[in-house]
Amino acid sequence: QVAQWLERGQIGRVTDEQALAWYEADTLVWAVVARPYVLVQEEKRPT
Repeated sequence: QVAQWLERGQIGRVTDEQALAWYEADTLVWAVVARPYVLVQEEKRPT
């Protein structure tokens, strides 16, 4: 399943730039470890 998500562009590797942007914006993220993967999703903040 993960390979299909990667092929469809539904998931991908986090770039250094994306990680830095999350850090600088103090972004809340959800993370799940499913060895060998770490899945991270930006949490939607109420507006």
